[in-house]
Amino acid sequence: MPGWIDPWMTRVRAKEAAEDAAAEQEEFEREVLALRHDFAKLKLEYELRCFQRKYSPDQQRSPKGNPDGGQWTSGSGGSHPANGDASQSGEGLAQDRRSMIAPGSGQEPRRDLLDLDAIAKDPRIRARIDEAWAASDPNGFGREHGFWISRNDATGELFTRPFFNPGGPATIVPGAPPSDAIASFHTHPARPEFGGYPGPSLEDEQYAARTGLPGLLQSHIGMYYFGPLLRPRRSP
Repeated sequence: MPGWIDPWMTRVRAKEAAEDAAAEQEEFEREVLALRHDFAKLKLEYELRCFQRKYSPDQQRSPKGNPDGGQWTSGSGGSHPANGDASQSGEGLAQDRRSMIAPGSGQEPRRDLLDLDAIAKDPRIRARIDEAWAASDPNGFGREHGFWISRNDATGELFTRPFFNPGGPATIVPGAPPSDAIASFHTHPARPEFGGYPGPSLEDEQYAARTGLPGLLQSHIGMYYFGPLLRPRRSP
């Protein structure tokens, strides 16, 4: 009959319209996430320029022959390793770590910031963060390290579980999160003056969104918190 439409075609067209709408929504969400990432990156550039000026290659160094010869110096007797020594003492790493425990610059405000900061400073988690940071070779070529942060809901005790795969110079493969995971942690050990990006990458943000868990990230600039909000503790 003229003007008659096959019901099958109507269903096909409705399905195609729904798929198009879903694809457009997904593309919109990707663009929003990319814009947020670009905005955070722009906010970081000023801090990075300040950091680079502070540790400029033209900065004065201690003369050869001194115990700290060749290291950065402020001219007042203090020093800081230029490109570091893989055998840097644990005490030196601990001092470096204490200076970086504050949240890094350029990140958006979060209402769970205090809770995530408390997790990072928990003695059990802090020890594992220090181990991962030292193992990342932050004064050398660098290799990302990380782990899952889990919580015993009955006792509230925090503990860690290893990622599925070890990291490389600029990537890490966490795998599927364990059922008791409440967050993830990994390092960005490459120095900004050598091209390292201190904050979470777009891939980091996307992975956190997929798992539904917040991420903690340690870099030379500080500690970054990103991704979904921390889930409230379940009742035992």
